[in-house]
This record gives sequence, C-alpha cells and structure tokens, in this order.
Amino acid sequence: MKVFDVTFSEDLNFKKGDFYLTESTAQHIEHLVITQKGDYKYAPTLGASIREALSDEAGFLRVQGRIQEALEADGLNVKSLKLSEKLYIEAEYK
Repeated sequence: MKVFDVTFSEDLNFKKGDFYLTESTAQHIEHLVITQKGDYKYAPTLGASIREALSDEAGFLRVQGRIQEALEADGLNVKSLKLSEKLYIEAEYK
C-alpha cells in the first residue's frame, strides 16, 4: 500500500496554493530509523535509535534487529533489510 503525505526536502512542495502530497514511505522509513526512543511524547517507544545502536558493541545484527522491529511496529512489511557500508531497506505498508 502506498502512503501519501507532505514530504520534506529542502523546501515544502506546494501545488495550487496548497501542500502537495507525494508518496512518502521512504521518508517514513528514514524518520523511523533515526528517531530515538523517547523523542515523541505520544509514542515513547517509536524509533530504532540507530545512533545509540551503532555505538553498541553488539554490532550490525543488533542494529538490523532494532530497525526491523521499529519498521514492523509502524505497520511496514519488511521484504529486505541489508546493512553494510550503506543501509538498504525494501518495505511497504500492509
């Protein structure tokens, strides 16, 4: 399922004087990966806390687990998640 929302880049997108909605799954994934647990008062367990996980000695497996857990908790079906020098995620909302 595709998700549409206001997306953020260097500027907001407008069309005919109103916010322009675009497919936003990639943006949602990015926010879930970088969000620290406790960042949002309404959802204190939201996020993968990747900065914290990367400093953990448990390494890549723990980071991958945190990311997958955060994405699935938000309703994403994770088809593929690869972490090496770059992070590759293939997922879509159920």
